[in-house]
Order: sequence, then C-alpha cells, then structure tokens
Amino acid sequence: MTTFYITKYALTKGILTWEGEISTFGPQDHPMINPISGVYFHNYEFTTSPEEAQTKAKNMVEKKLRSLEKQRKTLEKMLREPIKVEPLKP
Repeated sequence: MTTFYITKYALTKGILTWEGEISTFGPQDHPMINPISGVYFHNYEFTTSPEEAQTKAKNMVEKKLRSLEKQRKTLEKMLREPIKVEPLKP
C-alpha cells in the first residue's frame, strides 16, 4: 500500500491521507485510487508527496482568495451604484 495525500478537500478539511493503490479501472483512462472500494480519487485530486500536497493546497488557497476578492469588488460596486432591474427571461 502507498500513502497518498488527498488535496480535494484542502479548502474545507485540509490535506487528508489515504492508504491505497493506483488503478486505471473503469471508464476513465487516468489513474485513480481504490475505484473498487467505492471511495476513489482522480489523479488531479491527490499527490504522493506531502511537499507537493502543501504546494497544491497553497495554490488552491491563493486561487480562492483571488476569486473572493473579485466577488468582493463586484458586491462593493453594487453598493455604490443602483442595482440593475431587468425583466425575467423565460
């Protein structure tokens, strides 16, 4: 068994560890961990080293902060200007 560092939930639960094996079982032709057990992670959701997981998680945090800053600017603009009123389109 290999230890994997799951980054899928890095923004909510943190980096999780999982013991398993890499498989290409199923309709996807890319590596997954334990697809038969019912708990599986795709290759973009895990790494095999804690350093890579830390780097990936920090990148995820930076990306989320940029997104939140963009949202914040949009909401602040709504406070300064009248909010648009448009008819509902069916």
